[in-house]
Amino acid sequence: MEERSCNTQNDRPDRYMDEDYPRSKRKRSGVSYAHQFSVEVFYAVINLQLSELNSRFDVVTSDLLLGMACLNPIDSFANFDKDRIIKLAEYYPSEFDDNKLRDLSFQLDSFIVYARMPHSKLST
Repeated sequence: MEERSCNTQNDRPDRYMDEDYPRSKRKRSGVSYAHQFSVEVFYAVINLQLSELNSRFDVVTSDLLLGMACLNPIDSFANFDKDRIIKLAEYYPSEFDDNKLRDLSFQLDSFIVYARMPHSKLST
């Protein structure tokens, strides 16, 4: 077998990584092969992580975690999602009947308006 050396600039396997990744034949993309590769690897890793989380947590547990995350006060309740909180309450039918769920919906509307006011004690 013949032994090859990668000492010269032309023999480097990554010599094309800084060139533009072709998205269209008409205009340049401004995205390098290295960036495109990084994005593809990132998406693959995120998909693996998401698959792992989905296999470990059932739908109810995920809904509970997401519902609790909606009540995080950081950035003036930026993650607030009334529908997720209502769904969270629906998992407790002994505590929230139809009337209480309707009341909760109105209370959450008022709460988020108050919580996002600049003078509110809840704003961070």
